[in-house]
Amino acid sequence: MKKILLMIAAVACMYACDPQEWLEHHDTDWFVKNKTDFAIKVRIKRSLHWNSESIEVIMPKDSVNILPYHPNIEESPDFSIFLKCMISMTLYDANGDSLTTWDITHQNEQTRDLFDESNWHKYRKDTGTHMEDVTWVFDILPADLAPARQ
Repeated sequence: MKKILLMIAAVACMYACDPQEWLEHHDTDWFVKNKTDFAIKVRIKRSLHWNSESIEVIMPKDSVNILPYHPNIEESPDFSIFLKCMISMTLYDANGDSLTTWDITHQNEQTRDLFDESNWHKYRKDTGTHMEDVTWVFDILPADLAPARQ
């Protein structure tokens, strides 16, 4: 008898919400692309629910996803999400020497600011639903590999 009641409860839960609406989400991703001829290391510090730090190696002409954001809510996939979630990104050479640091607290102090939306390429993908997927790409250029100022 318990099994039958449990099955009825499970079926009732499945009909209680619209799974199509609940499962829909959009993909918003931020990539950095290495447009140099050198392998570089990238240290990324994120805030909010990530509250994490990671180090990635990016080979020449390759890219890495620094911020995957996949909410299942109807939130406009705009650049403000990046500003809320990222703290900083530092570039290192193969020896581990710091080259460039972009920090949210020092916006617009450099000629090419990671936190300036105009320095990113935005690509949209139609998902066939009312939500759209957006990919942002920031190119790391040879000029970005100048040693960090002390």
